Amino acid sequence: MFLGGNHDSCKRYCNMVGVSPTTVSNVIHGNTKRVSQETAQKISSILDEVGYIPNMGARLLSQNTSHIIGLVIGFDYLHGENAMQDPFVSTFVGQISSEIENAGYYMMIIRGDDCRKVAEVTSRWNVDGLIVLGWTEKSHKTLKKC
Repeated sequence: MFLGGNHDSCKRYCNMVGVSPTTVSNVIHGNTKRVSQETAQKISSILDEVGYIPNMGARLLSQNTSHIIGLVIGFDYLHGENAMQDPFVSTFVGQISSEIENAGYYMMIIRGDDCRKVAEVTSRWNVDGLIVLGWTEKSHKTLKKC
């Protein structure tokens, strides 16, 4: 497994394809305008073979984006059972998760109705978007102020 940020490993893979570290970095970050499709495919294949995993912390710093969409579920219980066990909620969460992943993002579930906690978590993780389920209009307005 090759975790992002290992410069020596990156050089080795660059040598395998015969490209510069910048080219590999561009492919990793999706900046392939100046990279031929064949070269991008070679680099992607090698990264897949070695099990490359991007370093999300580095991505956050370099791109100022987390690729995380927060899903706030504003209630713990619904109809007397855990909200996540409710068929509507679990189906909704599953479908939203699929759509978020198809768009190239990750989903973070945040439970509760404390707007300060939600604001803190989403700010700390630099989420790119927020979907809120089960909050009142007043709670939404309060969250905007946090």
